[in-house]
Amino acid sequence: MFTHDFDEIYFGIPPFAQILDEETQNPELIQKAVSGMKQLNEADLLMLLGLINRLLDTNNKSKGT
Repeated sequence: MFTHDFDEIYFGIPPFAQILDEETQNPELIQKAVSGMKQLNEADLLMLLGLINRLLDTNNKSKGT
Protein backbone atom coordinates (compact mmCIF):
# COMPACT_ATOMS: atom_id res chain seq x y z
CA MET A 1 0.00 0.00 0.00
CA PHE A 2 2.74 2.44 0.90
CA THR A 3 4.57 1.63 -2.33
CA HIS A 4 1.50 2.47 -4.42
CA ASP A 5 1.04 5.82 -2.64
CA PHE A 6 4.75 6.61 -3.02
CA ASP A 7 4.79 5.73 -6.73
CA GLU A 8 1.71 7.78 -7.46
CA ILE A 9 2.77 10.82 -5.42
CA TYR A 10 6.35 11.01 -6.67
CA PHE A 11 6.16 9.52 -10.13
CA GLY A 12 2.53 9.91 -11.17
CA ILE A 13 2.25 6.14 -11.60
CA PRO A 14 -1.13 4.62 -10.66
CA PRO A 15 -1.24 1.34 -8.72
CA PHE A 16 -0.28 -1.68 -10.85
CA ALA A 17 -3.68 -3.40 -10.50
CA GLN A 18 -5.34 -0.24 -11.79
CA ILE A 19 -3.11 -0.23 -14.87
CA LEU A 20 -4.10 -3.83 -15.63
CA ASP A 21 -7.83 -3.19 -15.19
CA GLU A 22 -8.67 -1.59 -18.51
CA GLU A 23 -12.39 -1.61 -17.70
CA THR A 24 -11.99 0.94 -14.92
CA GLN A 25 -13.71 4.16 -15.85
CA ASN A 26 -12.59 7.43 -14.25
CA PRO A 27 -9.59 5.97 -12.37
CA GLU A 28 -8.60 9.36 -10.97
CA LEU A 29 -12.03 9.86 -9.41
CA ILE A 30 -11.99 6.35 -7.99
CA GLN A 31 -8.57 6.99 -6.45
CA LYS A 32 -9.84 10.22 -4.84
CA ALA A 33 -12.92 8.43 -3.51
CA VAL A 34 -10.82 5.63 -2.00
CA SER A 35 -8.48 8.17 -0.45
CA GLY A 36 -11.45 9.87 1.23
CA MET A 37 -12.99 6.57 2.33
CA LYS A 38 -9.79 5.63 4.14
CA GLN A 39 -10.53 8.49 6.53
CA LEU A 40 -14.10 7.44 7.38
CA ASN A 41 -15.22 5.47 10.39
CA GLU A 42 -17.00 2.11 10.11
CA ALA A 43 -20.51 3.54 10.39
CA ASP A 44 -19.90 6.02 7.58
CA LEU A 45 -18.33 3.32 5.39
CA LEU A 46 -21.37 1.08 5.90
CA MET A 47 -23.68 3.95 4.98
CA LEU A 48 -21.62 4.67 1.87
CA LEU A 49 -21.63 1.00 0.90
CA GLY A 50 -25.43 0.96 1.20
CA LEU A 51 -25.64 3.98 -1.10
CA ILE A 52 -23.31 2.35 -3.64
CA ASN A 53 -25.39 -0.84 -3.60
CA ARG A 54 -28.60 1.15 -4.11
CA LEU A 55 -27.08 3.05 -7.03
CA LEU A 56 -25.84 -0.17 -8.62
CA ASP A 57 -29.23 -1.82 -8.16
CA THR A 58 -31.00 1.17 -9.74
CA ASN A 59 -28.49 1.21 -12.61
CA ASN A 60 -28.91 -2.53 -13.23
CA LYS A 61 -32.70 -2.25 -13.23
CA SER A 62 -32.60 0.58 -15.77
CA LYS A 63 -30.40 -1.59 -18.02
CA GLY A 64 -32.73 -4.56 -17.62
CA THR A 65 -30.15 -6.84 -16.00
